[in-house]
Amino acid sequence: MNHEIELHDNEELTDDIIARILQCITADHFMNLAISNGPLRAGYQIISAFPQTSNEPVIARIFRTSSLCSNDQMPKYVFFNELLNLNGTNYITVLSSSDLHWLQSVSRQWFTAVNGDNLHAISYENCVLENIGATLLRAVVGKRNCNLNKLEETTQAVIDVDYRESRLTIWARKVNLEKAKNFIEKKTVKYALISTKAVSFQQDSQLNTLLQE
Repeated sequence: MNHEIELHDNEELTDDIIARILQCITADHFMNLAISNGPLRAGYQIISAFPQTSNEPVIARIFRTSSLCSNDQMPKYVFFNELLNLNGTNYITVLSSSDLHWLQSVSRQWFTAVNGDNLHAISYENCVLENIGATLLRAVVGKRNCNLNKLEETTQAVIDVDYRESRLTIWARKVNLEKAKNFIEKKTVKYALISTKAVSFQQDSQLNTLLQE
């Protein structure tokens, strides 16, 4: 990989030049790699080639001044400039998004140390359940999302609820995504049946009341 680029004042910033700039950043900051856990609130997992004192991965949120905080879709791989700890919460200040393929040509030793060929398995993927309805969404995640933490712990996933669009998005590692999706779908069907029976019972009660009048 050529890690040098020369720009002139009157030169147009094309996609090719942007890609080459990002490759230069990759060459300089490849050891500061973080992989998205899905939505913004789930943060990023820090990738390190050094031995860890804990089996738990280091998770950090995007620092609030980053332009990424206004994005709907978070980049899967990013390079960070600093890892900060403020009041017990880790934050990263982000430089740019990254292409995983560029990392292989920067440092093969580092790429091997972080098990780079399997980094894609760490990153989260998502599936979207559409047209669930606000009532069913509340039944699944609880009033004011009170059941959300337990649901995420059970499914080993991060769950985003959009009441306006009647949509539920599940973020998880590829090995867990299908299992989490099936769990949520079964729970949704269960509450839908309960709701249908409740409506039917109410209608029968109203009919009996009318017949007795």
